[in-house]
Amino acid sequence: MSFDSPSMSSSPSRLSGLLLRLEAELVATGLWQSTPPSASALQSTAPFACDTLAFEAWLQFIFIPRFTLLLQTNQ
Repeated sequence: MSFDSPSMSSSPSRLSGLLLRLEAELVATGLWQSTPPSASALQSTAPFACDTLAFEAWLQFIFIPRFTLLLQTNQ
């Protein structure tokens, strides 16, 4: 997977597309989980929930949903 340079467009549709590509890569590499982590694991205050989640789980259950919500609400 390759991403464009930092000067790429940051339009909402472009960012949505990148989030979809990230999700597709997680699925393609077998890192997408069918079972969500516990509620307590999602409440971690450590950076990237490193004390409770693997990085790919953080991407799936925290990063992707939060950025999707931000884009949907034009934030």
